[in-house]
Amino acid sequence: MTQFAFITATLPADVEQFIIDRFPMIKFAKITAGNESHAPQSKVETYNVSVTPAEKNMVVKMFMEKQAQGRGIIFTNQKNQAEELFKYLSEKMPKLKMKLLHGDLEIKEREANTRAFVDGKVQVLVATDIAARGIDIKDLVWVLNYGLPKTAIYYLHRCGRVARGGKKGMVYNLVAPHDSKMIAQINEAIANQSHLNLEVIPEEKLKSQEKKFEKKVEVKKPATFRGKPAQKTEKPELVDRRGRAVKSAGRGRSGAKADYKKGLSEAPVKRNRGIKRR
Repeated sequence: MTQFAFITATLPADVEQFIIDRFPMIKFAKITAGNESHAPQSKVETYNVSVTPAEKNMVVKMFMEKQAQGRGIIFTNQKNQAEELFKYLSEKMPKLKMKLLHGDLEIKEREANTRAFVDGKVQVLVATDIAARGIDIKDLVWVLNYGLPKTAIYYLHRCGRVARGGKKGMVYNLVAPHDSKMIAQINEAIANQSHLNLEVIPEEKLKSQEKKFEKKVEVKKPATFRGKPAQKTEKPELVDRRGRAVKSAGRGRSGAKADYKKGLSEAPVKRNRGIKRR
C-alpha cells in the first residue's frame, strides 16, 4: 500500500476540508505534536506605533537607527511595497546589511537571500508573507509589520517568527488610521482561541473516506466489431512513379497536370465533355 505524508506547521479547518475534498478516496490519519493553537508566544512584547501611510518609510528608518537590536524581519503586504522600502533603506542606510524576499524574485535569488539571512550574514530581511511560514531562526529578535496583514492568522504567523525556543521577542506594528478594524479582529482572535484551534479529523469522517476508497472503479471496454477488437483504418498513401510519397489529392486538374510534368503522378485522364453539336 502506498502512503503519503502531508506535513504542515498548522492545519486550519479550511485547509483540512480542502485536503479531504481534493483527495476523497484517501484515508487520512492525523498526527500532531505540541500545542496546536495559532496563539502567539507569551514572551512576545507588542508595540503599536500610530503613523500615516506617508510617514512609514521615515519611521522605519528611525526605528533601524535608534531602536532595532539584533536581527529582524520587516513584513509588507505587497511586493511593490517591499521593493520600494528596500530601495529607500538602501539609499538612506547604505551600511545596513539586508536582503529582499518576495514571490516575484527568481527561485535561486530567493533561496540565496533566505540562506544569507538564516546564516546570519545580514541583519534585516524585507519580505512579504512568503517569509511568514517555514523559516525557523532561533536568534530572531524582532518583527516589524510595515502594514498589518489582511487576516488575523497571518498576523499570528508573522509573530511566530520570534520568541522561539523559549526566548523573548518583540513585534512592532505601524498602525495607520484604517487599521483599527484589523487590530480589533486580531485581539478577538487571540482572545477567542476556539476560532483558531486545530480540530482533529473525526473518526466518522475517516470511515466514510475509507468506504469511498474501497469502491471499484469501472473500466471502459474496448470497441469491438463482430466480436473482435476494432482496428483503425488508415488512408492509403499516394506515391509517384518512382515510389515517392506525394500529396496531390484534391488539387484539381491543373494541379494534376503540374504533378505529371514533374513525374509525380500518372497522366491525368481527359474528361469527356460530350458531343459538340454543329
